[in-house]
Amino acid sequence: RIRPARLPKPFTAEKETPSKTDQKAAPSKTNQNETVVSELKNSKNVSAFQWKSLLDQSGPRRGSASMRLLQESKGLVAAARTANLTIGASVIDYDTIKDKHSPKQKKYGFAPRALSQWHWFFVATRKVYPVEGKDNVVKFSLKYDKFQLAQGTCVDMGKMKGKRIYSYGCDGAKQLETSARRKQEFIRLAMGDTEERRESRLKHARAHKECIKHWGRGRTRFVDMDGVESFYSGMPIGGEHDWDYQDAKFVETAIATGNNTISKWFVTKVRWREVKVHQGRWAIDVEGEMQSSERLGFPHTEELEYVLIADQMATKLSPISYHVELKGIQIPCKGHSSKTQILQSFVEAL
Repeated sequence: RIRPARLPKPFTAEKETPSKTDQKAAPSKTNQNETVVSELKNSKNVSAFQWKSLLDQSGPRRGSASMRLLQESKGLVAAARTANLTIGASVIDYDTIKDKHSPKQKKYGFAPRALSQWHWFFVATRKVYPVEGKDNVVKFSLKYDKFQLAQGTCVDMGKMKGKRIYSYGCDGAKQLETSARRKQEFIRLAMGDTEERRESRLKHARAHKECIKHWGRGRTRFVDMDGVESFYSGMPIGGEHDWDYQDAKFVETAIATGNNTISKWFVTKVRWREVKVHQGRWAIDVEGEMQSSERLGFPHTEELEYVLIADQMATKLSPISYHVELKGIQIPCKGHSSKTQILQSFVEAL
């Protein structure tokens, strides 16, 4: 039975009142803080009260998804510095909405509810290709692995400074230490791959999907290429997604020089395809264009390649749309051997 997705409902001050359980667990407040919260609650500025509740000790304790991404990014930057991988490396920030390329694309008999949230981790290769005749436009591609780090349900906190804010509601990696440990495991999985093995994994996943007669909410048996048996739920392995990412800003900040070197791009024509190849693992294939307000200053024949290590928060807004925010680092590399050496140094420092 297909359960229709529910759109986010507007939040009221009454709904933001902490539960009895939270009130008991929270430490007592001063009269001054109670006065501030009361004034915000009774004012018309509901979003301010929501934000206060989000960060207050009596409300959700893990902050916003954007704040969690910032914390994760700091950990990645620290690892890059420890591994001496900062030359040419930069922090990337990309915040947009993704829509299904075709609203009529294949459905699998179930759908997550609105405000479901996923915390993804990327170990990928990003390539940039200059466009002949256009000094301020480049094409880019993004390939290889996306891993599910955590999943849950969040709260829509409204807008702050023009940006949509959602709480961090994922379970599975609540602590940064847990997140770092799982990232090490994912990076090691990506390090041991070859192009032939990736192609074989993709074919094996698609063959598995063809063997499934009925999709549903139960658990499905899967045997991978190495003969390891596992049981999973959710979207069938071998299933595919096809997304159009809305035009948005893409910001690069050099790690070595900090805010003194910032490149701002406007990303367009992004087509994002992905196939589920294992439990919690997807093979991604992304293409798009980036436009800068300045001349790039490198020859048209030059191709740039990076190792991209990043976190992404995806929050469901409607049956066909998700809010996605990606933040991480990219490190220059040349070829497979260079990428493997970078990942080896990085995982030891993480």
